[in-house]
Amino acid sequence: MIFRNGKKITYPISHITIEQSILKNKRENNHFHYLKTLANAIGAKVNGDVSFLGKQYEQLSHISPRSVLAAYFGYKSIKSKSETNEHVIFPFGFNASQKVATERAMTNQLSVIEGPPGTGKTQTILNIIANAIINNKTVAIVSNNNSAIANVMEKLHKYELDVLGAYLGNKDNKDTFFTEQNGK
Repeated sequence: MIFRNGKKITYPISHITIEQSILKNKRENNHFHYLKTLANAIGAKVNGDVSFLGKQYEQLSHISPRSVLAAYFGYKSIKSKSETNEHVIFPFGFNASQKVATERAMTNQLSVIEGPPGTGKTQTILNIIANAIINNKTVAIVSNNNSAIANVMEKLHKYELDVLGAYLGNKDNKDTFFTEQNGK
């Protein structure tokens, strides 16, 4: 693979997966186009004609059959482990609802953490990140506002764990992040 910065990496064949986008299937493609049309119809407009979310849909040309989005479209069922063999830890503390949310996040393929300000969403997210790391998993945190992501990053920085996160919300952030990676 050759990256934009000129770096070349050769991967063993065992690390390569070739897959067909679920958008090749008529039913899933119809679901996708429905959501895209809906996003354009009701979303906040950018430059007067297309919604921000609609613009994001326009940039999406491949949906992995292994993704949560594929499960959402009905391509496969969303996975949920009834029991987990993993021990859930709470290094950032918790209350009863945060404990349940963290445990569910570790046993479900998809979790949505929502609530009004001050209810402990950031603390719950930090516990989910900690559990993902110790269980050799990945986690993506997305929000419709930058302050929520900044809050998580600020807490990671406070505990000297900011190396675990990256702002990837726009092209410049992504380019900067991947250019600065040195492969170590």
